[in-house]
Amino acid sequence: MEELQNVTQDQDNCQNDTLCFKPDSIKVNNNTRTELTVEAICRRAAAQGYEDFYFPLVEENRLRCVTNCTSGVSGAMDCNQGQCLLERSGPTCRCFSTDTHWFSGPRCEVSVAWKALVGGLAGAAAVLLLLGALGVFVVRYRKRRGQDRVCQGGKLPRGLGDCGHQ
Repeated sequence: MEELQNVTQDQDNCQNDTLCFKPDSIKVNNNTRTELTVEAICRRAAAQGYEDFYFPLVEENRLRCVTNCTSGVSGAMDCNQGQCLLERSGPTCRCFSTDTHWFSGPRCEVSVAWKALVGGLAGAAAVLLLLGALGVFVVRYRKRRGQDRVCQGGKLPRGLGDCGHQ
């Protein structure tokens, strides 16, 4: 530090290819400096709101700031039949659909054939229609059976005519 101050006093040493300082431009303080880490570099390089999801990867003296969506990185998310996207909540998978299959699940690990899906839905609709028809049949049968019992007993509810002319 002393040498730097001495050099700045001697303005004759200042040449065109040298960086020169004025004596009052050097200020010494005792503040502690924190060293810049590779993690800090990646946090600064990331877009606001995404800082927590970037981490450093040093390869052959080269720094890369990567996420769990970066392919080829240890611990990267495998989205199977989908694409990894970095959202503000973190890495997530967006599943694709093809002409023959529909993919779902947190990591797009569930594969459903379109034919099976449509067939299952059509089968479920058919079962619901049958259950509805059966329900109508049972209600009508019980109603008719109840009227037959009244007629056989000889007692009719008020407002009903002859058992044979209903």
